[in-house]
Amino acid sequence: MRILILLLALILITGCGQRNNQATPSPTWNNIVVGIQPLPYGLDRLTQAGQEITMVNFVKAIANYARVTKGKSNFAVFPNNGENLSSYTDYVQAVTGIGKESLWYSDNTAQSDSATASAISKLDIFKNAGKTVLVLEYPTQTGLINDFYSKAIAKNYIPYATIRDLNALTINSNHEPD
Repeated sequence: MRILILLLALILITGCGQRNNQATPSPTWNNIVVGIQPLPYGLDRLTQAGQEITMVNFVKAIANYARVTKGKSNFAVFPNNGENLSSYTDYVQAVTGIGKESLWYSDNTAQSDSATASAISKLDIFKNAGKTVLVLEYPTQTGLINDFYSKAIAKNYIPYATIRDLNALTINSNHEPD
């Protein structure tokens, strides 16, 4: 059950992805997320100077709003694919954990060793700070699914292999949740 809750949190946080090349989410989304306007818009847009700190501050504001302003001290914050922000200690401390997609595989194709090693070095900063690391992969071949689970478990990451559409809960043979 814990893994399912963590994965749902991951999916909810990833809902802030890029749409229609907009620089900010819709006004409705702004109102849902603590009323801050305009909001930074997805970790995939962190290419311009200053955008990293904007995202760091945004995530910290979400955490503070939920935990302090609303009194939900156990509110979990799991940014997705934001391992490049691991150099911001306050960011690492503000989040509950981090999610990472396609760490070892892009569907059924292995990622480059250098890209995987770079991401792992950053994910380990979160892990070493006592944060949960969720990893999500989309292989469809049994051997790759098994390999992914073995690698993730060896790193003490929480693994989940599923279909890319994320429209169904996948239970992988020999990798049933606890």
